[in-house]
Amino acid sequence: MGKKIKYLIRAAAFLMCLAVITSGIGYADESSKDDFLEKIFQGSVPTPNYIWLTPAVRQRMESILIHDYKGLRIKYWRENEQAVWILDDVVKGKPVSAGIVVSQGKIKMVEILSAQGRWGSLVKNENFTAQFENAASDENNRLTQSIDGISGATISVNTVSRLAQLALALDSFQKMK
Repeated sequence: MGKKIKYLIRAAAFLMCLAVITSGIGYADESSKDDFLEKIFQGSVPTPNYIWLTPAVRQRMESILIHDYKGLRIKYWRENEQAVWILDDVVKGKPVSAGIVVSQGKIKMVEILSAQGRWGSLVKNENFTAQFENAASDENNRLTQSIDGISGATISVNTVSRLAQLALALDSFQKMK
């Protein structure tokens, strides 16, 4: 009986430590995601859908992101021809979240919901994110229009570009279902 209690106490302590550690890692908080969805869908947010990461989807994702993706599915919202993807990645150990609106195979809008570090305010700038409007994806998953870099924020610019490419790829996979 004593060993079981010690085990349970250790397990509980481990889980509490894990919760504290990961709580600071979070990407965009739920309120910023909800605000973004409310803005896009004008107050009438549809029920979320999920794309399951089959081997084919996962392979394409990982070729775009240039790293493994650990999740099993990705949530998105669709109304008529418009889909909203809220995608997360990490830049220099700091989280970035982007809300990406895709309509008819083209990006309608990119908004950075969360970005930390010195570069965060640079990629959040509307002048930067506006460059993605009307971008599509070619057969190699590259954007069809060039995106101007930001001096000192090259890695962040590349990450946001990859998230935009990923949204287009996921949208095309979702439509094939």
